[in-house]
Amino acid sequence: MNPSVPGFCAESSTPIVLQGRAEVDDQMASILSEELEIERFAAQYDQASNIADFAKGRRQWSYNFGNAVCTEGGLIAATALFASNTGNRHAIQFSTSKDGQPTTKYVTIAPAIDPNSVNGTITPQIVGQCISIAGGSFELLTTLGVVISRDRLGLSPKALDRAVLHHLDSIDNKLKIASSNAVDNESLATELQVLKELRDRAISDYYAARLVEKRWTTWNNCQNVTGIIRNTVGCIGNSINELGRHEARRRLNGDGSILNFISASIILVRPYFCEVWARYRMRNLEHRLAHLRSRIDSPNEGKLEENVTSLAIATNKVDRSSSLNKRLQIYADFANDHTAIFDHQEKRMSVLSCRSSVRGTLYAPTKQTQSMINIVTQFRPRNNQAENNRYSFVANLTYTSGQLFNISELSRQRVVDEIAHHRQESAQILPTQLLAKRISLLSQDIKGLSPP
Repeated sequence: MNPSVPGFCAESSTPIVLQGRAEVDDQMASILSEELEIERFAAQYDQASNIADFAKGRRQWSYNFGNAVCTEGGLIAATALFASNTGNRHAIQFSTSKDGQPTTKYVTIAPAIDPNSVNGTITPQIVGQCISIAGGSFELLTTLGVVISRDRLGLSPKALDRAVLHHLDSIDNKLKIASSNAVDNESLATELQVLKELRDRAISDYYAARLVEKRWTTWNNCQNVTGIIRNTVGCIGNSINELGRHEARRRLNGDGSILNFISASIILVRPYFCEVWARYRMRNLEHRLAHLRSRIDSPNEGKLEENVTSLAIATNKVDRSSSLNKRLQIYADFANDHTAIFDHQEKRMSVLSCRSSVRGTLYAPTKQTQSMINIVTQFRPRNNQAENNRYSFVANLTYTSGQLFNISELSRQRVVDEIAHHRQESAQILPTQLLAKRISLLSQDIKGLSPP
């Protein structure tokens, strides 16, 4: 019985026979070189996609923080303005129709607020929203630039998919040929097992790189697009509020508050929508790559290490060629030092999504509350100006507290990220550093396996 690699057997009645050790070494080195090439494709694609760009995170944080600070400044000014104009109690005496005795009634009277003063508190909020709109637009352009640059390097998804399938077909054919020569050859049969494990892991890593990039890019683009939409809607709403105050038309202020409520609702649903959309797009890609994933078994790191150890023991019984020694070193390196770069990026993606969800869920309702109060007071105003001012004070105070939480949470997240980045950079374990090392190592190994 032929101890061939599972899944590969000599179907022909006249199998191709490898004549000598040199030919066997060349065949094994050729298979390993193609598997390493697929691993390099995965790392190069991830690097070219710029998924682990820390500068991008800093830029996006600066847009959000700038918007939050400008908005908070306007809200504090508005809160103080309405708080100082809630009115004073005045005693009014009048006579009743029964006994003609004077009766005292206390009413609160507030002066009318200068529209320019109110508009002065809205303008900083518009400035903050414009910062986010410009920032989101810039990030979309940078993402487009990354895609164009990646495609020019020959690392477009379609080109890589074709290259990986070509290498996979070649590897399978060579494994089939080699398996027919593994009769009564323990070391060769064991090495074929190692090569099959490495083949499965190379395809699995490429598959993971494609999925992680799709989810990450889709999520980021969705965040930027929905951010532009919600800030544009809010900017229009605030502009209408300014116009309504300037022209003393309450219904315009009500219309502006409706748009602000819509903007707040987008903040609330945005993180969940983007996460669902990113996962949907990733699932679509999984279906498109199913033909690739179905050709391999799930990688088993423990089995790979076991087979590498068995191969080292089996080859102790024979004289090792320089090519075999080189391959054994590569097998050992990859069995003992498999850097889970893509797993790290997947976890980072989940952390960012969770942060966005928590932050939006906790502070968006305060803006919705402000908008609802403003809608009621503008469409159904009280006859007493002081009462209207008190409602506006409560509305702005509510959103001020929510925006204060937003600023504190953004600050906390920035500090945590900067500390983690500094520690990883010092330990040389940043994803960008690991990718660069991995590509360099793979290139050296592929070059070393090439025939002189």
